[in-house]
Amino acid sequence: QHHLRHPTMSVPPSDRSSISSFIVMDLLRAAAEKDKQLEAKGSSQRVLHLEIGQPSTGAPTKVRDAAAQALAQDKLGYTDAFGLMPLRAKIAESYMTRYGVSVQPQHIITTTGSSGAFVVGFLAAFDAGMRVAMASPGYPCYRNILQALGVEVV
Repeated sequence: QHHLRHPTMSVPPSDRSSISSFIVMDLLRAAAEKDKQLEAKGSSQRVLHLEIGQPSTGAPTKVRDAAAQALAQDKLGYTDAFGLMPLRAKIAESYMTRYGVSVQPQHIITTTGSSGAFVVGFLAAFDAGMRVAMASPGYPCYRNILQALGVEVV
C-alpha cells in the first residue's frame, strides 16, 4: 500500500489552522449523541434542533423535480466559476423586482453555501494583515474565516 507521508517525516499544521473551535459543531455532535441515547432507550423524546438555522423542511418539489430531470439528462459537470448565467440573470431580475435595485448579472456570484460566499467576499474585501472589527456576540464562522485568511479580528 502506497502512503504519501514518509514514515519518519510529518508536516506540521499551518499557523492559519490555529483558529477557535466552531462550538456549534460540538453542540451538534452532543445533540446527535443524545438523540442516539434516547432512541436506544426506546424513548419518544427527541432533541429539537434550533441551534444553526438548518432547514427543517426538505427542498421544494419543483427543485427536486428539476434536479431529477438534470440527473436523468446527465447534465453533470463543472459550471462557470461564478455560477450559471441564467441563474445569475434571474437573481438580478429578482433584485429589480423586489428592491428596485439594478444589479448586472456579471456582478453576481453564486456559491453552494454561505461559507463559500464568506470566503469569496472576505478575499475581495480584505488583505492579509488588515484589522477588521467584529461585533460580539457574532457569527463565529466570520471570525474563523478571517483569521484563516490572515486578517486580525478585533
